[in-house]
Amino acid sequence: MYEAIAELPNRQFEVIVLRYLLGYPTSRVAWFMGIDERTVGHHLRRGKERLRVKLGLPDDRKKPQHKQKGE
Repeated sequence: MYEAIAELPNRQFEVIVLRYLLGYPTSRVAWFMGIDERTVGHHLRRGKERLRVKLGLPDDRKKPQHKQKGE
């Protein structure tokens, strides 16, 4: 896991470490990095997705279920 985190792009690495490894709230991460909280969220989502793929984990995001004809 740590090896995969170390391979993330810089911004994704920084927000993942600050938020999840050091436990800082998103507002504090944004303040440290001088970016908007929404931007922190963006980097967290991208970093987590990159880690999911790198580690071969399943995609847990909810996918819309399409009804079959006749249901």
